[in-house]
Amino acid sequence: KYMVDFKENKEASETLINISRDFTDRKEEEKVIKESEMRLKKINKEISKNKVLLCGSGPTIENFDINYENYDVMICNSIVKNKDFLNQAKPKYLMFGDPIFHPGPSKYSEKFREDVRFLIEQHNTQIFTLSRDYAIYKNVFEKKYLNNFSFVPMKKIKNYNSDLLKNFYIKGTGNILTLLMLPIAFSLYDEIMLAGFDGRKKEENSYYWKHSNKNQYEDLLEEIKLIHSGYFKKNNLFYDQYYENHTETVNEWVDLSKINNKKITSLTPSNIF
Repeated sequence: KYMVDFKENKEASETLINISRDFTDRKEEEKVIKESEMRLKKINKEISKNKVLLCGSGPTIENFDINYENYDVMICNSIVKNKDFLNQAKPKYLMFGDPIFHPGPSKYSEKFREDVRFLIEQHNTQIFTLSRDYAIYKNVFEKKYLNNFSFVPMKKIKNYNSDLLKNFYIKGTGNILTLLMLPIAFSLYDEIMLAGFDGRKKEENSYYWKHSNKNQYEDLLEEIKLIHSGYFKKNNLFYDQYYENHTETVNEWVDLSKINNKKITSLTPSNIF
């Protein structure tokens, strides 16, 4: 019934996720999305701090010195690997939504999900990810962990949605910062601080970003590149276009912050902000 060329097709991983939805009751998914919306509204009512600190996985996060107790902390992706950082920051939120690194069948994804379980157990962290991936996560996470998950639908819309309390959906983008972190931060806080979103120099176009080794599963990257070989068949021109699109999207969110009286400040050096 299905033919997916994961060795050559760059979009194969997302196609496979969408196929998994064929085996999921849509009413069940709609119920989960509604529960997620109510969870966000509950979080909003219980917030006591007016600042949120968004943490990326760039090298500058390694030497970042701040009193995390002054902020609600939001982290993303493979930062869950860094136990020392987690013990300091005690993150309130974790965001992820990549179609291969997180719901996939690789050892990388398995280790990531193992660390997500640890994070929930240690810090009761709230997880935000895409409803697209619900069919997979409901089978790879036990129910006691899924209770901390909020599944957000992604829609093909023209403008970015900066208030999920009013309309519970996001516009698709190619980066977790603009996909989930900024939309959720805008919905809940007025002051948004950032750290570890280094980006990269434009000429360093052989991959998406520079990562801190403490925040990336370096030893598992080659394995995931083998499993999802089509996804990684990209040249320098692709990375240039991706990076340009990302910086344009970030600039649009900066413009939105001015319109909505939000404050965005990068506390570490960045090629993006």
